Amino acid sequence: MNTHTSNPLRPIDKNRAGAFYRPELDALRFFAFLCVFVSHAFSNVPEVYLRVGLPREVALWIAKAIGVGGAGVGLFFVLSSYLITELLIREYNRVGKLDVRSFYIRRALRIWPLYFFFLILVFVIIPRGSIYALPGKFLLPMFLLVGNWAVIAFKGLGYSVAGPLWSISVEEQFYLAWPLVVARIGVRRLKLVCFGAIVFANLTRVAMQIRGYDDVAFWCSTISWLDAIAAGALIAIFMRGGVSRLSTVQRVLLFSGGLAVWLLAARFSGSLIYINIASFPIIVSGSVMMLLAVLGSRLTNPILVYLGRISYGLYVWHMLSLAIVAQFLKIYRPTYAVCGLALTILISAISYRLLEQPFLKLKKRFTHVPSRPVEATAGFELPAIEQARV
Repeated sequence: MNTHTSNPLRPIDKNRAGAFYRPELDALRFFAFLCVFVSHAFSNVPEVYLRVGLPREVALWIAKAIGVGGAGVGLFFVLSSYLITELLIREYNRVGKLDVRSFYIRRALRIWPLYFFFLILVFVIIPRGSIYALPGKFLLPMFLLVGNWAVIAFKGLGYSVAGPLWSISVEEQFYLAWPLVVARIGVRRLKLVCFGAIVFANLTRVAMQIRGYDDVAFWCSTISWLDAIAAGALIAIFMRGGVSRLSTVQRVLLFSGGLAVWLLAARFSGSLIYINIASFPIIVSGSVMMLLAVLGSRLTNPILVYLGRISYGLYVWHMLSLAIVAQFLKIYRPTYAVCGLALTILISAISYRLLEQPFLKLKKRFTHVPSRPVEATAGFELPAIEQARV
């Protein structure tokens, strides 16, 4: 299906000519994953740190810092929306239309092989009685890419190693709709759509609060993340193919400010009357600050870039890796986290090479705007309750 409209998008922009690849965003993607990993590898319960002799205030700050690490999902949704919107605009500028069918094929080649392989693997090898198993009632919704709604309906996935994959469903629903919206609406009106989405997401959360929805419903609802998606798209629209023109000091301050927004909001969340209403705009604001701080920077260390490139695998495999390590190290401690991260990286590197790359090479046949030989994508989880229990 090739979707073509007469002139829906901005005229050709010299900043959007040629290929598009920002290696610094791979580094940012790995940072987002690392935040989520920390939130899963350590406890966010202050009492755990009180028991090792830390002062109460220090224990509370540590617990909140670990818990807010899950905000990496907001950062990733903003980043993903920015990249997808930028690539779609560049495609139209280059070829005069949007090839929606090829877009869907590219996304399927990137997401589906590892996603479905992992679901089948977990369902087959982990005994049904294990807390790490994928319950059978979730298998079909996960396969249909509506797993986030199943998590809401069944009140969470417990400690299943497939729990974080609810966010992949949110991404896939975004990928399904967004190219059609961009093709039909155009950039000028797309701004209004994005602002409307932000308003709609916030009003929906107010309605959910009034109706008494629980934390899982807030975090796993696609509508709850519309403002993150809209914010990323708005960055692509307003940047017009360019990057942030900031000094190194300004970038550090902006990035630190984004982290501070996350941490302070988490630390003083008890002062917020309706935390599930207030937390999303805070997370999105911090994510936007971090993205703008990194975009156009020299954060291109090859190790970080590689880890960002395999970050989709890191995200998919990290809970299973932690579960494996937990069989040998029964308590929370740095060794557990380090071993879990090392195993995650090892498995993800193998997965990337043997499972993902063969499909990623096929993407070139359906690509109109070269970015790089292999794109890395990931979804990230933001639990509002104890991290492993979504």
